[in-house]
Amino acid sequence: MSQGYLLVLDDNAGIRHLLNELLTQKGYTVETAENRMECLSKIHADELDLVIWDYRILCKGGSEIVTELKRGNPNLPIIMITTNLEMTCINEGLINGSINNYLTKPFDLDEVCYLVKILVNKRIEIDNRNYDNDRVCNAISL
Repeated sequence: MSQGYLLVLDDNAGIRHLLNELLTQKGYTVETAENRMECLSKIHADELDLVIWDYRILCKGGSEIVTELKRGNPNLPIIMITTNLEMTCINEGLINGSINNYLTKPFDLDEVCYLVKILVNKRIEIDNRNYDNDRVCNAISL
């Protein structure tokens, strides 16, 4: 059984391959995409448990995709990765909730695994809580 369904969106093939291999070994199902169009063509937002997103793609008009992903999946955690620590964009993303965390390249693989595990588990916990609340509300309305 998969630990979760993840998307790695990065224009660097080496980064996509590395994260795909690493996270697949940890038990996750991983999809990769090179750009926004590839992302949109193969991803169903409501099925995702976490997205790892390259900063450069986000800043090239990717914010609309984040909005779309979050519309169908408001608790979807997003980790931004970047080569340059662009604190203005990162702070804005952290404040408005479009991203949950960030990593700078080169990143530590143990840190990636730790963040993914924590954020996926938190998302599952929130979804389970929401599911239980919905069941209670539905039972009360009967």
